[in-house]
Amino acid sequence: MSEFVSLEAALEGQFDKTLTDLPEHVREHAGMCAPSEGQLDHRAFTVWHWDSLSPDRRRQVAHQWDCLNDPAHDQEGQRAWASLVKCDDLEREIVEWGKLPGNIPTERLAKDARLAALRLELDIEKQNFQNSSDGIQKQAAVSVRGERACQQELENLMRANQNAPDTKANYRSRLSNHHSISIRGFDRAWANAITATGNTAWSKAGAKPGVQKT
Repeated sequence: MSEFVSLEAALEGQFDKTLTDLPEHVREHAGMCAPSEGQLDHRAFTVWHWDSLSPDRRRQVAHQWDCLNDPAHDQEGQRAWASLVKCDDLEREIVEWGKLPGNIPTERLAKDARLAALRLELDIEKQNFQNSSDGIQKQAAVSVRGERACQQELENLMRANQNAPDTKANYRSRLSNHHSISIRGFDRAWANAITATGNTAWSKAGAKPGVQKT
């Protein structure tokens, strides 16, 4: 197995250059060069085109590529992401349980017991997240925020349009760039939005364009 080479490190000092001005050895990096026939495309800048991005945004994309492709980070990153999503879900559930009435003793006991269990579970998940490295925590936080925002935007579209006005591929290209998330992150947001809205018509990725409501 070949040794992993960080794309962000390889591009250090090059982020302000145009694509054609990048040194040859950088353009031949696995995250930059086109794959050979029969190989998977692992390029970082297929959705986010290099020359259309600012230097800071290029660095962010390169960092995301590293997090997704570095074997040393993959499992840790997935655990951190899952813990952060779980924390978010638990915090939402705690808020909802806090709104429930507890006017009679049995209601109060049930509510307090459930809130105590949720807070304990939240403390455990927070500790699991804190056990990750600072870099992994930062990347997971950015990913979760981006996916949540993307999902909300998709839910709004799905509620306003029975059928998708555009193809999934075009939404993926546009929204993954806008929300700074990976392709895998967009696909999660897409699937979750369909589940949340119940609009299964959007699961047809090749749906014919319609008239989008504003």
